[in-house]
Amino acid sequence: MGSIQKIVSTPVKWASRKIIHQTLLRFPGGNAHDPIACTYCPEMCRFSCPTAVISGNDAVTPSNKMSLLHQESRWPGRVANGAALWPLYDCTGCGRCTEHCVYGVPVADQLFEARSQYSLGKACDLASGLTDEMDPFGDIAEELGDEASASRRFETVRAKARHSVVEHPEARVVYFLGKRGVSAALSWQWVFLVEADHPVWKKLAERLAGRTWILYESSWLNRRLGRTAQTDLLVGRFENAGISILRAFAQGKDCIDAGGETPGYIQLQPQQAAEMAADWWARDALRAEGIISMSSRATQHFRNHLTDIEVFDLPQFLEAEFQQKEDL
Repeated sequence: MGSIQKIVSTPVKWASRKIIHQTLLRFPGGNAHDPIACTYCPEMCRFSCPTAVISGNDAVTPSNKMSLLHQESRWPGRVANGAALWPLYDCTGCGRCTEHCVYGVPVADQLFEARSQYSLGKACDLASGLTDEMDPFGDIAEELGDEASASRRFETVRAKARHSVVEHPEARVVYFLGKRGVSAALSWQWVFLVEADHPVWKKLAERLAGRTWILYESSWLNRRLGRTAQTDLLVGRFENAGISILRAFAQGKDCIDAGGETPGYIQLQPQQAAEMAADWWARDALRAEGIISMSSRATQHFRNHLTDIEVFDLPQFLEAEFQQKEDL
């Protein structure tokens, strides 16, 4: 009898999975990258979004943000009753929602693009008050929806460089100017280029000896630059130098945003950004004694909110070792 049940149940289970996949998990029609796809979504992104987890507000889950965007585009002015679509700005752009999306919707990119269409009073005030000195690359203006200022500032910086990528063989440093935001937040693409026998690893070992460190990757930049391979190489170099380093529980393409790499978000949501830093550290606090940060912006963010934790700014250290000579 047991064997009969097994024979019968196997195709039933297969058919059930097939039916569920073809109905509940299938976008019913049109462009799967359209915001309407989120209306038919099983919300796999809900617990991947750091701002939704920290705030505990269903209105800022990625699927609800996209549904709001779709409804507003279909019925202009009726969804928010003329008010600002504030959930669009409760997003750091980390991209974890896209990694978990069954349709592959580029949620963060679409939300950032929508900000140029749907204003938020506080965001507009911040954007209008930004000077060229405060936002030289235009990445804060872009985040706040001021595309005109963002483009003008970035093109000014680009025009100062002779090439889109400037390399200094003697310093083994590349300065990346290929995309607005990347250039300001993590311009040093040094991990590939520093050889395993370079004396900098000895200096790092001397500087970092005596405690266990946790590595903070840049989730925002990992998505844009594909930094996972660099991180793997970096961890190997640390181990060869005798440095005790651990990976965070969430790492690679799935690494969790600590809230400190998008300055517009920090200004719009300061309390949530602070809670995100504390939440990120709490996941690994029992395993490590300090943080090695691969993002200078995140370093400052951690130092502002984790005052008792030593945070080592790796890009700043390497910048001092390999001084950039190009006049930008």
